[in-house]
Amino acid sequence: MTKHSFVLSAVLLLLFFVAISEIKATAAPKICEKASKTYSGKCDAKKCDEQCISWEKASHGACHKREGKGLCFCYFDCSKDKSPPKAPPPAAGGSPPPPDAGSPPPPAGGGSPPPPAGGGSPPPADGGGSPPPPSAN
Repeated sequence: MTKHSFVLSAVLLLLFFVAISEIKATAAPKICEKASKTYSGKCDAKKCDEQCISWEKASHGACHKREGKGLCFCYFDCSKDKSPPKAPPPAAGGSPPPPDAGSPPPPAGGGSPPPPAGGGSPPPADGGGSPPPPSAN
């Protein structure tokens, strides 16, 4: 009996550690580095950090030597990116993508074609012949 409870406790403890490590991995922010767009001149670590935080809304900033120059780099939490996700490309042979939200829906029945470039009237609704020619008075 004691052996079964020991094994059960060991399995539960293992599951607990796996669950904790998964939670920890998903909670860690993804950090993105971008060269500062507003800082110029010789890089001072304190000024770089302050400018990245106050002007560029970064988590922090730091000076690094790149291409022989000391540059200010700002660090952002990429997991907080609020941009909408990109739409996946349409599948081959699939239905066309939905219309933009800003465009009006097409009329029921397909509607009539636009008038010719020279003007004129649209074709009659009953599908009959052409309209009478204009009278020359």
